[in-house]
Amino acid sequence: MLYSLRTVPFLFLLFVLTGCLQFDAQEITLHYDEKHDRLDALLVYRGLYGNETAEEDIKQLRSVLETGEFAIWSNWPAKVNLVAARGLMKPFADHCEAENGSLFVTPTGEMCAYQMVRVNDVKGMLKKLNTAIAGVISTQILGQKLGPDGHEFDDDTKELLLEVTRGRLDVVQLQGSAVVVTLPCSDADHAWMLRQLGDRLLGEVGRQLAQRLFDTMQTNEAKPADASETRTVSTSGHGTRSMAGPDAKITATRTEIQRHLAALAEARVLFANPWTLQRTAEQTVFTLGFPHAKTNTVTKPPTGLDRKNLQAMLDEAKIAYEQGVPDQELQRRFQEFHGRAAVLPVLLKERREAEKK
Repeated sequence: MLYSLRTVPFLFLLFVLTGCLQFDAQEITLHYDEKHDRLDALLVYRGLYGNETAEEDIKQLRSVLETGEFAIWSNWPAKVNLVAARGLMKPFADHCEAENGSLFVTPTGEMCAYQMVRVNDVKGMLKKLNTAIAGVISTQILGQKLGPDGHEFDDDTKELLLEVTRGRLDVVQLQGSAVVVTLPCSDADHAWMLRQLGDRLLGEVGRQLAQRLFDTMQTNEAKPADASETRTVSTSGHGTRSMAGPDAKITATRTEIQRHLAALAEARVLFANPWTLQRTAEQTVFTLGFPHAKTNTVTKPPTGLDRKNLQAMLDEAKIAYEQGVPDQELQRRFQEFHGRAAVLPVLLKERREAEKK
């Protein structure tokens, strides 16, 4: 059984569903308890907004309350449902627990929510993950042509990667609460991988920037774009949205370009998070977080776009939310979570209890 090359680094994100609710920004705070070998995560969703009708948005929200499904970076595609985990993902899901926090409004009036996730037996989960990565290297990387240019790793990299397939080197490790990814490769292949990363990142920045400018232009002109300049795509699995096509003509001032570029999460993420990249003679080591710190926070920066306010919809559906919850209170609740068992949502609790019988 093969794991996909593109998704192995994020196996814990593979319980993918589509959805309606979205969030503008996010903070993920990680805390590793070495004594109990467990990793606690506080997920804070900033600027909640709906993508579809109120009925669809409320339907997904109620599903979250029942299952504890959570999201990383975006509701689509990185939405994780532990209740729905099957097949290859089930062994990884068994390590995880989720606890719903609450919907809340910040002192500045922003609609937010939080959840807490726990990974038990972290060493055991990492062993499974590294075994899966070794399998992918063996079957889908060694001797294969990779990337749009059909690149093949050189002999030095192939020999180094064999150490992973033989179980002598772990690609993913945890140092404190920092995630460390070690990629054994030659200098030449290190340079190739950086080029691929740069091309994808800059391409996504360009695409998102063009779309924001296109949306702004259409709003200001209050008229639809020519059909040749747009394409219609699905949004979150429900409904459609007009997107700027490759031939779209976009007019913007320098100030508009600077403002939108500065607000792009894809452009700011590298500068908003604690990460390092270290190169040795035989390895490229990427570290997310500070290894010396007991707690690390990873951030998806806000976009600065105006979104549909959910408060009226929540009030109409009689869904409760807290008022004026400051960040200090969220951290206090996260600290309290470290010392107790997770309170599982109803459907996740039912599934775990059924599996014990």
